[in-house]
Amino acid sequence: MELEPDPLATYQVCNNCNLCVDLCPSGALTDENNFSQKGCRKVCYITVKGVLELRCWQCRNVCPYKHGIND
Repeated sequence: MELEPDPLATYQVCNNCNLCVDLCPSGALTDENNFSQKGCRKVCYITVKGVLELRCWQCRNVCPYKHGIND
């Protein structure tokens, strides 16, 4: 069965408020467009029974767009 893809998003998903950048405990976000996975992993992940688990979410918790965009 062939599926038809959704149209590409054409809207901006960031209002440049810098909340995510300012509250990132690892400093992994240098601005809204630059993210260091390596820096995030060092601070925000722990290993539980051999599985890497995320223990932070600060950037996502403070984002005004975390539930999508309201027109």
